[in-house]
Order: sequence, then structure tokens, then C-alpha cells
Amino acid sequence: MDGFAVAAEVFSGSAPWSLPIHGTISAGGTLAEARQPDGGCYRIYTGAPVPEWCTSVVPIENVRCDGSNATFSELPVHGSHIRRKGENVAIGTRLVAKGTRLEPRHISHLIAHGVSQVSVYQPPKVGIFSTGDELAVSGAMRSASQIADSNRPMLIAYAQSYGAQVDDLGIVPDDPDASIAFFETIKGRYDLVVSSGAVSVGGKDFLKEAVLKAGGRLESWRVAMKPGKPVVFARIGSTVYTGLPGNPLAALVGFEVFVSQQIQVLSGARSKTGLFMPGTATFDWNRKSGRSEFFPVRLAGFDSEGRVKLDRIEPSNSASLHAISQADGLGMVPADVGKIAPGTSIVWKPFPSASAPLSELIS
Repeated sequence: MDGFAVAAEVFSGSAPWSLPIHGTISAGGTLAEARQPDGGCYRIYTGAPVPEWCTSVVPIENVRCDGSNATFSELPVHGSHIRRKGENVAIGTRLVAKGTRLEPRHISHLIAHGVSQVSVYQPPKVGIFSTGDELAVSGAMRSASQIADSNRPMLIAYAQSYGAQVDDLGIVPDDPDASIAFFETIKGRYDLVVSSGAVSVGGKDFLKEAVLKAGGRLESWRVAMKPGKPVVFARIGSTVYTGLPGNPLAALVGFEVFVSQQIQVLSGARSKTGLFMPGTATFDWNRKSGRSEFFPVRLAGFDSEGRVKLDRIEPSNSASLHAISQADGLGMVPADVGKIAPGTSIVWKPFPSASAPLSELIS
């Protein structure tokens, strides 16, 4: 606060009080010459050290100056406009808890309290690959029977948005021996490996058996959810493996529901981001109950209680890339719910915020 440093004892008698200005106390300066004035005051600037004798700082707009004197019309409030040492955080207070994701606000807080270095967890090392002889890198399709491998770039970008150190492991062909050899080469090299495709019961779905033959252990297969039922959880040495379905929406749902949380656990996160939150439906929907169902949603405002209103984007089948691209997040209804009407309470999970620099925003 720019103003005048004063001591309470100089305000005797009745207003107004005219006090001589004995000097100036500047930000970054010292108090060597700011001795307690005999019936006077000091001009003081924002951020300056406050002398021990000062009981109040009076804002400059509340004072009339005529050069060498300052006139005060009101009695200052004791302690006003003075920040005391240690008033924000008491001795022994934990500044930032272990497991907190370090953000710009935490950095400012730590530095302000003299902490210039902290120990952090190493980002988990994650490998991501696709499977399928029909897949090709975008722009390199050589026949009409091939399709662009769109899942792998999507999953890589999502994993990076959650703070993982990601390696692109390419496309593994639909071949049992190639799949076994692949798992043997990557086990122990990554904290987590994620794939899309070849985890169901088709004639070319070799990955579950390949994990076992490579010395891995199957932890779980199939979850009562739609889309994304045939998800695989396994371990290969010290590496965690999660196999997601190949359909784009199913792969995205599996990543957001399972892989995003795995990455945060491996990162040492104390509290996880990207959890589901309440919302209300704006749509009618009769669906077959029995499995929890996830679907793309778009924000549509707020209801009278302040909850997010959500539109369901259609078509939302497991192969719908366009619906994903237009969505703000994933809605979810539990397995026992078959009828959704406008105003029905549902939950939803926003997609992680984009971290692309401005130069990468679509123009």
C-alpha cells in the first residue's frame, strides 16, 4: 500500500493532524534511516519493509500533502495495511502435500516461501501400439483394404496429456509368433504398455495368448461395459499391460476409464484428475440394461441447481470417430438403468484439456 507509516502515539488531540514527513521507505530498501520519528511520519511504498514502531499505514489517497507535511483527517485503524511476517502460513504447515501434481500455482507458493527445489516422481514410461494387418500409417495406405491407424496417435496424445513419457511402438501384425516376440522384447522396459485391437475372440485376436506365452500373467479379461467389453489387464514381468478394443470409441472409453487412472497411480498422484462428475441429461434414450454404457456428450448449459446439462451425440456406436471429435466428454449410465429422460441425473467425465501451443490450434 502506498501511503504513510505512522505511530499511534502521534495522534493526540482532535483531527486534523498535520505531521512532518521525515523521509521515504522504498520497496527493496532498508530501515537504517527510518528511525522512529518524533511526532512525524514516513512516506512508504508498496512492498517496502515496515519499521517496528509503525502501527498503521495510511493510504496516500486518504492524506493531504503540502510538500513537507502530511495532514490526516481520521484516526488510523491500528495494524491497517500492514502484512505481518508469517501471517499466511504458520511454522510447521505443509506447503504442498506429497503426491500433488505440480502446477504453476504450486511453484509460486513454494518459491515465495523459500523453496526453490523439490523432488518429483519420474513420469511413468508408457508404450503404445496397435495391431492389425489392415492398418497403415496415415497417408501411407497402399490399397483399398487398408485403413488409417487413428487409434494409436489418439492414445499417445491422451497419455501425454496425463503426464506420461510415451514411446510409439508402431503396428504389430496379426501373427501369433510376431505378437509373442513383441511382448518378449518390451517386458520390463516400460511401466505400462497399452494396445488397441486383437483382444476379443476373433480368429486374429492373438494378444491374450501371446502375453501368456511370453511369460506374462493374465489378471482380468472382459468388463461389463459398453463399448469396450473385451479389455485385457495383464502383467509381463514388471510391466503392466492393458489391451483395449480396436473400435475408436471403445478404445477411447477404455483409456479414459482405466488407462488414465493407471498413469496417475504410476505417477504417484495423491488425488486423481479426470474422475466422473454429476450432470443431467437433455435427451430421451431407451437402452438395453445390463452393462454400464459410455457415450459422447456435449455441454448444453446448466440446470436450476447448477449441474451441467448434457446432450448425447449420435450416432455413438463404437466406431464413430465423428461423434468423438464433436464431444466435450463421456457420459455414463449404470448397468441397471434402461430409460433416460430429460432431467435424469447421469455422470460424465470431461476430456482432458488440450495443452497444445497456440501455433497448433486449428485455424
